[in-house]
Amino acid sequence: MSIPAWTNRADFPFEFKEALPLMRNALREAFLIFMLAAVIGAGAGLIHPGSVHWSWSRPVRPAVQDSTFALDLPTVDIAAQDSDAFRQPRLISREALLGLLQRRTVLLIDSRSASEYQGGHLPGALSLPVEELGRMQETLQHLPSDRWLVTYCEGPPCDLSHQLAQVLVQSGYRSVAIYDAGLNDWLAGGGALSSEKP
Repeated sequence: MSIPAWTNRADFPFEFKEALPLMRNALREAFLIFMLAAVIGAGAGLIHPGSVHWSWSRPVRPAVQDSTFALDLPTVDIAAQDSDAFRQPRLISREALLGLLQRRTVLLIDSRSASEYQGGHLPGALSLPVEELGRMQETLQHLPSDRWLVTYCEGPPCDLSHQLAQVLVQSGYRSVAIYDAGLNDWLAGGGALSSEKP
């Protein structure tokens, strides 16, 4: 049996001619379903607080790295907080954090969820989950301005600590630092976790 070679559309078998509009409709409907799903997904992502962060740029990473001041973070000088040095959060290491803890000039702030905080956090840390900031405005307004506010989360790739640090700076706090290596680094260095609230 040989397969006929059709030279124009008029020669196509009758069944194939009927199938073309059906295939076009099926493709059109599949495309519309895909677009509807994308719109619904994007809408749900914008509404749900724990969803994907919809910023096209990652929060601004501080230009000042821990190596510029190592263990010698300055004491908080309220009068100097309007200077450019206090405009961006600083990245600090575990060693610098330990120095602040020894001098008792720091408030640790856990940016993870409340359940993660309850599962274990750095000793003395306050829970201020990024996903619940809308409900915690009073807490956000009454943080001490005479101590370093150090945010942390799990560590890379978690960037909740960066997001919270930016919110703190935008709320008027100037002595803000980020323990970027976070909880994973703390544990790797032999640090203990606490389950007590401060």
